[in-house]
Amino acid sequence: MNTKKKSKPLFRLALYILTAPFWAVIGIIWLLVRLVRFFDGVGTAIAVMRPEVLCPVGHANPTEGVFECGHCGGRYRGSVWLCPLCKSPAKHFPCNQCGLSIRPPVL
Repeated sequence: MNTKKKSKPLFRLALYILTAPFWAVIGIIWLLVRLVRFFDGVGTAIAVMRPEVLCPVGHANPTEGVFECGHCGGRYRGSVWLCPLCKSPAKHFPCNQCGLSIRPPVL
């Protein structure tokens, strides 16, 4: 009867030792995923704050100015990325020179 009580802590210790590498790998994977998401968010924030964005051909287009919202149809002065009237984000907007669609960096 006394040996059963001693075997439980020994079993738990062995279980912890055997599963520790598994949890270490899971922790490293979790950390790497978080780092990738962080740097992706930083890159997106930098792209949104640029004064101009390039179309697929390479033409520069301003991100601040007078735009027409694709959702509510209102014309506003401000950032192309968010309509101040209906608060909806832009899905795309046309290039000033060639008319090709430019997707926002947050999509």
